[in-house]
Amino acid sequence: MIRDIKIFFRDVLKNILNKYLQRKSIFTQKNTLLILRIDAIGDYILFRNFIKVIKESERFKNYRITLLGNKIWKDLAEELDQKYIDKFIWIDVKNFFKNSEWAQTFSLLFKLHYSGFETILIPKDTRNWRSEFIVKHTGAKNVIMEKNNSFYSENGSGKIGEYSRIGSVNNHLSPLFQFNRNKFFTEELIRNSISIQKPFIERARKEKLNVNIKGEYIIVFPGASDIKKMWSAENFGILCRKIAEDKNISILVCGSDSDKAAAKKIKKISGIQNIEDKTRDGSLLELVELISNAKLLITNDTCALHIGAALNTKTICITNGLHFGRFHPYPDEMSNFVKTIYPDDDLIKNENFEFLVRKFHLGSELNINQISPDKVLHHVREFLQTEKQEEQLVNRANE
Repeated sequence: MIRDIKIFFRDVLKNILNKYLQRKSIFTQKNTLLILRIDAIGDYILFRNFIKVIKESERFKNYRITLLGNKIWKDLAEELDQKYIDKFIWIDVKNFFKNSEWAQTFSLLFKLHYSGFETILIPKDTRNWRSEFIVKHTGAKNVIMEKNNSFYSENGSGKIGEYSRIGSVNNHLSPLFQFNRNKFFTEELIRNSISIQKPFIERARKEKLNVNIKGEYIIVFPGASDIKKMWSAENFGILCRKIAEDKNISILVCGSDSDKAAAKKIKKISGIQNIEDKTRDGSLLELVELISNAKLLITNDTCALHIGAALNTKTICITNGLHFGRFHPYPDEMSNFVKTIYPDDDLIKNENFEFLVRKFHLGSELNINQISPDKVLHHVREFLQTEKQEEQLVNRANE
């Protein structure tokens, strides 16, 4: 009974606060921009190079920029992008929207509302209820976003630009790939062209890192946001054993805390000694450093794919096809170092691009574990053979 009363008064108070905070802010700070980016690490990697562009553009060079971000990529953003962001605000996305955390949620919403942001920028083409919820409570005078393949400004001025719809891409990968969507969005935003051709990551300062791996190594990354996108630990373990039979090289298993069980199983099934569990061992900055020095990265369709591509690390992506065209395969002109493997390569080769984009936009019924370890091993050998040939060419040139 007492619990029900508490819940009732909580909900009444939340409704009152909701209505209050959804009003436009009275005290707007001129030339203030809030960038809302609360999605995953990979989404941030494919967008972050444009933060500098926005900050240095003629349109926003005199703006004070605040980034509201997902705290899972906090260390990377604060190290690499602090020159272009005047203030960071971080939220724990998992807890921010929980009823049990409502007091902290509304505390931050009040902080956002009374910051008086003139403009809020949502550089994300798939809006969801979480971003909508935050936008409604900021009280920002102007909201710039993408909707239905067009850019809109919600201050009454209407569209601020247009870009290619699926029907006009003519089976070419580049216009729909997420990095290029971000590029087109930013070009429309700053009203100028951008010369950046691919994502890149600058190396962090050495004093920020605690990485001490000697010798050559391969990284396997068994995690993903969805179990359907995860190649099994059994398959990774068999692959690691086969790699060890081919080449005497260390193998690191990287990922988050939730990948610990997979790492343990991979080590057991591989049956090899030179394999090390590095899941959640260190910061995101240190993961970037590890990937930058790896001879090869083997990963599911997750953040590691985009980190590897941004660092020009040879990368094999194992995927069930979900989000085809948007996050994979990488366009050739963007990265020659990434190979994407699907359960049904014949389907990918034979169907037209637009059909595949539509088919795999929201889901995939393909079973990722139909991809055999031998199929992945074939591409591992190709990459390692190329590495060996490159080393031989360098040695000859130095003789």
